Amino acid sequence: MARNPGTCGQSAVNQILASWQVTARACVPRGSVMRVETDEETYCLKPVRKSQSRLEFMHDVQEHVRKRGFDRVQPLLRTTSGSIAVWRRGVAWTLTPWVEGRELSYDRLDEVTAAAAVLARFHLAVAAFISPAGSRWQSNLGKWPAKVASRCAELLAAARTDPGGDRTFASHLSQLAPTLAAHTRRSLLALSSPAYRRLCQAEGGHAPVCHGDPAAHNFLVGANGRVEMIDLNSLRIDLPCVDLWKLLRRVAFHLDWEPDAVLALLGAYNSVRPVGPEERDVLLGLLWFPEKHWRLVVEASKARVDWTVSRERGCPSPLALEVCRAGRQLPAKERCLEMMADRL
Repeated sequence: MARNPGTCGQSAVNQILASWQVTARACVPRGSVMRVETDEETYCLKPVRKSQSRLEFMHDVQEHVRKRGFDRVQPLLRTTSGSIAVWRRGVAWTLTPWVEGRELSYDRLDEVTAAAAVLARFHLAVAAFISPAGSRWQSNLGKWPAKVASRCAELLAAARTDPGGDRTFASHLSQLAPTLAAHTRRSLLALSSPAYRRLCQAEGGHAPVCHGDPAAHNFLVGANGRVEMIDLNSLRIDLPCVDLWKLLRRVAFHLDWEPDAVLALLGAYNSVRPVGPEERDVLLGLLWFPEKHWRLVVEASKARVDWTVSRERGCPSPLALEVCRAGRQLPAKERCLEMMADRL
């Protein structure tokens, strides 16, 4: 996030809002955004670090999906001069209608499945999007085999490092090395198959757009249970199954790869936008990659020593506890992915 809205004074906020001819009755900081209340409407004022062309791309995608009937995302409102944002000290401030709700809970299966269905509806609505000439975007299309191969090498190198003690992060990770190696092989085998290349080539005439960060904090649940998608700052060009992978692995890890919950999420998505055989193969290849373990390795490389090496006898470090939990999930993950392969 660009900055805390609470650090922007009321006078500056009023000047920014004047570009939309909005007169605030009250402005209340809500985390990284500001709730703007007027006599008629309530808005969300948000600071972002995005270029003008990037903001135009986000606006174009929102307009495209809304025209195709996707009403679970709020539009970026243009100023009276037609701009997407107001720039102040290098930060772009955007305005959208306010959506009241709370963050999605991974513990609520009804909310998780509703979010999966919303994501599927977004993918259907954004299909065939053609970006205007000059638009800029981030693209991962065609890059995942190389990205995953690099991450696998990094993970396995860390897992095969001399642990140097029995209570360290490295010691717990090294115990998982054989299983992690087996999972990375399955992942790389699936992603190196022709299925991934064909999916990327099939998109040929247009660039497939993904949300980019379908996490709990980017879905809001209203009082009536309606799920809204928010924060399109991570929009990028990529296969829809990459979005589905990100949502699935987050929920699955939180729920210890409980198969009924994972399959229910997948079923909710599939009921709106069916996953084809080649997408299934790519999705499973991504899911076999030990993403959580790789992220813990990256975190450990940046962490203080006391987060990776215990200072007290018999007391594992915080990251060691995390990698232990992730390791205990591996058998359940294997069973869940085998069930997914049979059901899809």
